[in-house]
Amino acid sequence: MTIKENTGPGACRALVVSVMGIGNALLGVPLIQALSRRCEAPVAVAAWPPVTARLLEGNPHVGTVVPVESNSVPGLLNAARRCRALRPEETWEIFPPSDRGHLLSFLSGAGMRRGFVKNGGQNWMLNRRLEVKPGLHDVEQNLRLAEWPPDPGNLPRIYLSKAELDQAAAELPRDGAIGLHIGSGSTLTGRRWPAVSFAQLLDGLFSQGHKQLIVFGGPGQEEQMRQCRAMCRAASPTTDAGQDIRQAAARVSRCRLFISNDAVWLHIAAALEVPTLGIYGPTDPARTAPRGPNHRIVKSGLDCAPCYTYERWKECPRGHQCLDDISPRQVIEQALQMLAALEERDAFKKPEDGEK
Repeated sequence: MTIKENTGPGACRALVVSVMGIGNALLGVPLIQALSRRCEAPVAVAAWPPVTARLLEGNPHVGTVVPVESNSVPGLLNAARRCRALRPEETWEIFPPSDRGHLLSFLSGAGMRRGFVKNGGQNWMLNRRLEVKPGLHDVEQNLRLAEWPPDPGNLPRIYLSKAELDQAAAELPRDGAIGLHIGSGSTLTGRRWPAVSFAQLLDGLFSQGHKQLIVFGGPGQEEQMRQCRAMCRAASPTTDAGQDIRQAAARVSRCRLFISNDAVWLHIAAALEVPTLGIYGPTDPARTAPRGPNHRIVKSGLDCAPCYTYERWKECPRGHQCLDDISPRQVIEQALQMLAALEERDAFKKPEDGEK
């Protein structure tokens, strides 16, 4: 099959391909924004899972979004037909590389297809291949694709409307709520800090006077959230498993601090400029830690961490000790330090008496 470059009238110059999950898509937003500025036009995006499209709404750098309904071959073929209708000239595949992303790029009809080399992958489907550079954050890795120097101000962002923010303000006054996320992707359970540790964290924060505690999650995580709540001895957190991800994200934006595993809600909170505290076991904070100010991480000190191998997470010879070794006390101490720093910052910014 020969793909020729599309140069006809109305061709969409750039198509960004993201098929590795919501968190990876958010870490690819700086690439989208850099391409949009270079092209002086919004950029088309093809994304899996489909809910990713909801989080890209309102971003002025994003044009047409093609939701990839399934990352199976039939799902990719269906998405490819919709992508071809956009007549893209070039594609950029968001890091990390995958054969599914390579396939969608290839079938999009674009003459120039950029992406990273995947070990053992079908890299022939790309005609502009870049070797992965170890040690870089995913945001920086993505910007290498566009040959665009990192810009400290170009960060993952979610754009919420005034109506969404106003509704969240009515539901959740900003008076010190702390948000938490105890889950992770359904196939990535090896990156979850134990639920009992989260329960002890909730109790510890409660004992320090932080009464407004909210456990966030998506549809299907209600039982997991309920079990964590039942383990609490003192705290009585509310749970928020909103069906609409943008409404839930708006409520996250009202939180004072957000604590989470290395999972999508951590990156949603960071993209909303909420200070975050990330808990990292087998995954690598050098790659996926939230970008920007007011973010911290707690990580394991084991010599085998991070391993970043899905197969090893499933059959870990140490029984996920990297997560078990992180104590609730460690996380509580970091959280209290962050909250104290935020209070000091706000006090510094508070206008003097009589100042308007």
